[in-house]
Amino acid sequence: MSPALRRSRPFTYRDATALLDGEQSAFVDKLNRVGGAVSGAAQVATLGALDLFALRDEVVRWGGQIVGSLGERLTGINRIGRTDRIAAAHAIIAITAFYEALDSSDAPLKLADLELSREEQAALATGGTLADSYGELVAFLADYRPPMPAPQRPYEDARREMREYYATAMSVLRRFVVGLRVWEELEQAQRDAFDGETQDLPERALHAYDDAFRWLAADVPEFALWAGQVDSQATRETVERVGGGVHDRLAEMETGLAGVTELLAGMSSGARADERRAQLAARYRQALDKPVVPVSGPVEGVRFPTLGSGYVNPCCRVAETDHQARPVEESWWASQTRLDDVQAFLVGHLTAQQAIRAPLMLLGQPGSGKSVLTRVLAARLPENDFLPVRVPLRAVPADCAIQEQIEHAVFEETGERVAWADLARAAGEAGALPVVLLDGFDELLQATQVNRSDYLARVAEFQERESDLGRSVAVLVTSRTAVADRARYPEEAVVARLEPFTEGQVRTWLEVWNDTNREEFQRRGITPLSAEDVLAHGELAEQPLLLLMLALYDAEANALRNSGSELNRAELYERILRDFARREVRKRQPDLPADSEDRAVQSEMEQLALAALAMFVRGQQSITETALDRDLEKLGSGPATTSAGDDFHRALTAAQLLVGRFFFVHESQALRDTQRERSFEFLHATFGEFLVAWRVVRELDRMARTREVLAGQGLAKPQDDHRFLFDMLSFAPITSREVVPEFAEQLLLGMGEKNREKCFALLTELLGSSLDQVPDRAGYSPVPERVTARLAAYSANLVLLAVFAAGGRQIAEDELLRYTGTWGDFVHLWRSQFTKMASRRMMEAIRVRHHAEMTTTFQREDGSPVSYRESGEFLNQFEVATGPGKAFEDFVVPASSVAESDFRDLSCLSHGSGLAFMMAFAPIYKHFGGATLLAQYGEEGIISPTHLLLDLALTRADSENAEHRADRYIWCFGKFLDLRVDLTALCTQLAKDAYILPPETVARVLGEILLVNFQRHGAIYRGFIEGVLGVLDALSERVGHEGASGLVARVLGVDAVVKVDLWRAAVEQGHPAASALQSELLEDSGTAKALAERDPDRFAEVRRLLEERGEHYPFADLEAE
Repeated sequence: MSPALRRSRPFTYRDATALLDGEQSAFVDKLNRVGGAVSGAAQVATLGALDLFALRDEVVRWGGQIVGSLGERLTGINRIGRTDRIAAAHAIIAITAFYEALDSSDAPLKLADLELSREEQAALATGGTLADSYGELVAFLADYRPPMPAPQRPYEDARREMREYYATAMSVLRRFVVGLRVWEELEQAQRDAFDGETQDLPERALHAYDDAFRWLAADVPEFALWAGQVDSQATRETVERVGGGVHDRLAEMETGLAGVTELLAGMSSGARADERRAQLAARYRQALDKPVVPVSGPVEGVRFPTLGSGYVNPCCRVAETDHQARPVEESWWASQTRLDDVQAFLVGHLTAQQAIRAPLMLLGQPGSGKSVLTRVLAARLPENDFLPVRVPLRAVPADCAIQEQIEHAVFEETGERVAWADLARAAGEAGALPVVLLDGFDELLQATQVNRSDYLARVAEFQERESDLGRSVAVLVTSRTAVADRARYPEEAVVARLEPFTEGQVRTWLEVWNDTNREEFQRRGITPLSAEDVLAHGELAEQPLLLLMLALYDAEANALRNSGSELNRAELYERILRDFARREVRKRQPDLPADSEDRAVQSEMEQLALAALAMFVRGQQSITETALDRDLEKLGSGPATTSAGDDFHRALTAAQLLVGRFFFVHESQALRDTQRERSFEFLHATFGEFLVAWRVVRELDRMARTREVLAGQGLAKPQDDHRFLFDMLSFAPITSREVVPEFAEQLLLGMGEKNREKCFALLTELLGSSLDQVPDRAGYSPVPERVTARLAAYSANLVLLAVFAAGGRQIAEDELLRYTGTWGDFVHLWRSQFTKMASRRMMEAIRVRHHAEMTTTFQREDGSPVSYRESGEFLNQFEVATGPGKAFEDFVVPASSVAESDFRDLSCLSHGSGLAFMMAFAPIYKHFGGATLLAQYGEEGIISPTHLLLDLALTRADSENAEHRADRYIWCFGKFLDLRVDLTALCTQLAKDAYILPPETVARVLGEILLVNFQRHGAIYRGFIEGVLGVLDALSERVGHEGASGLVARVLGVDAVVKVDLWRAAVEQGHPAASALQSELLEDSGTAKALAERDPDRFAEVRRLLEERGEHYPFADLEAE
């Protein structure tokens, strides 16, 4: 049996019939009697004349009834029950299509001919080959789950998996048929006719499946949503007939996820929600009529659109995850499915069984609208069929269990302490599906500053526990894309990424914005913001938050329209924040002279930046009023209280006065021990991250200018002028926040080359004394930190800023560290003081290169491939011996790959053990490139492709352990495919063993590999085809080219595409096996038929290649058919 076909969870065919026809139905009883006889649980006497093939008429008839009546069967069924019945119906039509295809063939044997004789029924009870093959067939058809379509995959993928499922079913069936008496009675010509006719059975079964799927989709929208994504023209017409109406309706609903409510309303049971569920749902719905940004507008008279109208539905990319998924990489996403409507995907996901088995991870850039999507989705899910619970992870205890986080969020929304078990149980009893929206995995990481790579696994365990207890729950987790690789994805998890706005979505957003403010713009003589003005600023228009920033900037006297220049993100943030600060200054002091006003604006910006810094040094996204007051006073902004109170009102603190003036700072309040505690956070984290970078760069510029003036006057520089800089930079690396480095680099580049070089010189000078001592700062210690930890953070930040200030050029080590020791001194310190995650982020920002001249350079990371030789200091100091007269050839691995991470570790800290490790594994790195080499977590524990390959290479193959070794190869091939590791090396090792192992055993290995589903047209598949040619070479020395080719062709015969691709590769390489494989093609009508139907382009290419080789393709007429 194929490794890809595992024991299923619901629904197998047997489970599906029990659910849809009732546990006590006569048909279910018959099916169970067949299975019982096979397992020995029933005697032959109880089986009578009944067997799997005697049920054929009932299977087909009952399947037809399901197709025709499913819509009625779903009427009034609740959400959970409806999802189960739809999945069960799919299992039914999958098996029914196989029976229909088998009975409609022109083969010499029909289903009726395969009914068991009394002697054969008796043989089932005594065991033996016939019993084994019959048991395998019954298990396959009745107890294994057929592949399911899914909203995250193109329908072509589902059809391909179904075709392979049917091909495997045919192989299992044939193994049973050849053991029957009726087979023995056939002439050889009839047997050949049977094999030839059933070659295209998978395609006929697939057509029957398509027909049933299309009929079901006419009554059941879920089927249309599952099949809504199409890649090729081959199935486009079918899918458009299935789901075109659904997607047309959704396309008209561009904002507020309104289509989610409409679609789900059409599937609703109509049941009433209990009081608690209705209360929570009403709370979420109220948000739709409130401003999309829950604060008053920063520009007088300008209003924010409501959440329901102002949220423009985004596009997204979706993918299924495995151990080699790289959702942090743009190149990985480029090959994943792009969906134009996130509404259809969300509804399709939440109405499929996959939603309750593993979490959906929703990724996006800062400001892409992840959190807003969870707010809108919570409001749009109908309360009679769903229980949405939104959990802002930044607002709940970060270190408690998921269940406690949910309960905390419910309390914050309703003011009631409700046990999750009670809430979920009540929903489950009513058939409503709980949907937990965990918003801000990245903020959870930020809050804890520890590795939470197991968080998604814990979510999946939570879902499994709830399902086992009868409280199934769907979970969606949001996160910034940049930390997507900080999580380990559980089996069956789906990941989606919100895409940048298209031009059409930008225009839709602007229409809503301009309509909301039309009267105000007319009153003030403001020209509505046009799409052309916005789109001229490129990527700044592609994220909803930045688009809002552009709109707010323009709302004041059409500033954006009149700017006439392209802005980067840092410039945009600075202009907007300065404008807001200027308006606040003018409100309080309307008659200030221009220069005084500029100084007041600057002071306002610096005060606001102190609030951002107070959060940054604590590693938090928010700060309490008490803590902010303390920091403002310590850092020179006191006194703590700056407004007078009266008999009825407490005086306002410096913190309240500061943050209360800016719309993008949000205040929250909580009652703790009878005292009201306020806390503040930026409306979006990027505001605070910009202010941190801005204040640091401004301080560097101030220090550099001051020192230049003093030097010009012949005065010594102040000894303690870096105290404030130390306070800002000595608690955490700036890489601990995603976009602080980006902002800092843009601000440094924007100050001009001359000033930037002055800052670079200052930074290298400060770096020289950065490990000497901690400047005295009157006790400023917002968080307890060891001196060594503060020195590590300070020196790391100086290095980062120096690299940014270099403007992209490579910096020599003696230039960067001219006032201090060695690079290793710093790296050792950083690794001893930083968490693993903080150290990794730090190293990922810099590219360290070691050169042949025994020099080391540093540069801003540019994402280019990483050189092996440049990664090791000693690799350039000594010649690498690889053989007599053979020079070592350098190689590169992709950036952001597993191998690159190892290379980066070595480049940042060369040492003897690291060098030895890199030297020993260089051939492995060179061959596998960026693939997983050492270890990954799998279902059966830690899996290391390197270990598996070396173990096979270093252990001896012999005839005595042939079958065991073959099983190991099959298992290893499966694991390599799971991890998406190149198969060439494993095929090469198999070719070596092919000189020793029996040829039939080697062929069996190759045949089993084909039963594993993998992406055929990728690099892995090409490596497999080339590897098979190497196996052919080894076999040819033992049985000749024709014998080897015929042997391999027979095991590949279940798949026409693989057989043809192997022949094409042999032709291209001039391989001796090409002629033998060609002879097989010229005689194989089954391959020709399958290819003509499945892949006309490849069929035409086969005919062309044969004609070029002077051969006439006898099946060329099939192309016209």
